Amino acid sequence: MKLWEAWGENNAAHLVDFGNPVGITEKLSSSGVSRGEHKVMGYGIMQAENKEEMYKVLSSNPHMAWHEDCTIEVSEILPIM
Repeated sequence: MKLWEAWGENNAAHLVDFGNPVGITEKLSSSGVSRGEHKVMGYGIMQAENKEEMYKVLSSNPHMAWHEDCTIEVSEILPIM
């Protein structure tokens, strides 16, 4: 956790919510609840002027060095109005 905490401190200007790990994904449909494939391990909410800046900030995240197969998915939060 120390690596993530240091990364968060170094990138505090971009962090809106440092986030948390998440549990097993479950999917709700009209036929009930089923366990989904576990792809998301955690979340965080960040801000940047553009995607390139965000990718630069995220490229130094300790998660990227944890294992060669680790990835970070980026989704833009769109305004409703």
